[in-house]
Amino acid sequence: ADFDLSIAAYVPPVGPTPIAVFPFTENFDGGSFPTEITSISQTESSVTVSADAANASAFGVMLEGGSSTGWTGGSTSTTYDQAFVDNADHIGELWMTVTPDPAGVGYLTMSFDMRQNFSFGYTYEFFRVLVDGTPIADINGNTVWNPVTADADLWQSLTFDLTAFQSLASFDIL
Repeated sequence: ADFDLSIAAYVPPVGPTPIAVFPFTENFDGGSFPTEITSISQTESSVTVSADAANASAFGVMLEGGSSTGWTGGSTSTTYDQAFVDNADHIGELWMTVTPDPAGVGYLTMSFDMRQNFSFGYTYEFFRVLVDGTPIADINGNTVWNPVTADADLWQSLTFDLTAFQSLASFDIL
């Protein structure tokens, strides 16, 4: 029998330059991602620097979903963790590697401003932060954020206490 064979290799994104000098501040006013932040888009998501995502600066990061095609909704995904697994093609990510100074003394934090919108229903559009693959809570104890309205949610500042990871040689934030 005759057949055609096509092989396509998956090439993982190039890792970010480790963040080793603190404080590290990025407002994306250059219109692109710095080498310390790698954007990861999937077939049903995109991560871009856009003026539409700006808050008190010229640009910001926009994480957008694509169509709802192939989305596994709440009827089969019974937890947020499972929903992320079931819908990997719909997840946009930012990847940063932090190399803290082990001799550094102090309070290692990450803070950023965020505003969420939804188009397919807020139940399915959520956001979280992972350190070395594990979801972490912000200083208010929240581990998952959902938008409340289609386009009128207010900007909020999220702060994460990363002091517990300061003694590691490095860690990844996604």
